[in-house]
Amino acid sequence: LDILTIIVLQQSFKYYKSIRIESGDTLTSVAHTYADQVHYENHHKYIQEVVYMNHLEDADDICEGTYLIIPYYSNELLK
Repeated sequence: LDILTIIVLQQSFKYYKSIRIESGDTLTSVAHTYADQVHYENHHKYIQEVVYMNHLEDADDICEGTYLIIPYYSNELLK
């Protein structure tokens, strides 16, 4: 790890939020929005975590109108 990555990791906080799946959403599109390269080595790792957290059978097991709990990182400590 380079020094910048180490600093970002030390100053980031993991949070969870609920999102509503809209028409055309996929876990890949969710990963593009919420996964970052510092905390996830690739989008597949992020998708695996979302599938596991939401007890999905696989990455295609989502449909419009349902809600998912997803992880994300922020450098801000939320109160």
